[in-house]
Amino acid sequence: MNQQFLSGIPKSAGLSQAAETSLDIDIQLVVIDETRYYSDDMRKLAGKVFQVYAYDANRVTHCCEITPSYELHPVATQALDCPESDAEREKIGEMERSAPQDVIYMHCRAVEVMSDKYRRAHHVIERDLDESHDKQLESVLEHIRCNPPLVAPARAGCIII
Repeated sequence: MNQQFLSGIPKSAGLSQAAETSLDIDIQLVVIDETRYYSDDMRKLAGKVFQVYAYDANRVTHCCEITPSYELHPVATQALDCPESDAEREKIGEMERSAPQDVIYMHCRAVEVMSDKYRRAHHVIERDLDESHDKQLESVLEHIRCNPPLVAPARAGCIII
C-alpha cells in the first residue's frame, strides 16, 4: 500500500475500542486564528485573536462520516496586540476570559497539513489503565490550561512557545 497514504492515517484508525484505549495519550497543540469570529471593535483592539487547542493524536472520532476527526479542546485564547490604555487592555482581558470553551472537531488531515508553525507535539502520557481515558485526558488539559502556552507569531519558525 502507498506509504504516503498510510502516513496520513491516525494511529487509532481501524483499531478496536479496547486496543485504542490502551494507546498512550499523545497531546498535540494547534493554534487557530479565530479573529473573524469577533466584532470589528475587538479586532481593532486585539489585532488578531488566536485560540490554542489541545488534542490526543492517538484518538480519532467519526462525526457521522468516514473521515476521522480530532477532538480539539480549547486551552487558551490570546490577543496579538496589547493596547496602551488600561481600559482597552481590560476589554481584551475580558474577551480572553470569556472566549468560548466548546470542544470542536476538525478532520485529521486538515490538522496534519497545518504548518509546524501552528502545531506542535506537547507531551506523551502513558495510559493509566485503571483510570478512564476521558478522566486522564481532562486532568492533563487542566494542567495545560493552568500553564498555557504562549502564542508568539513574531518568533521565527514557531508560533507556540
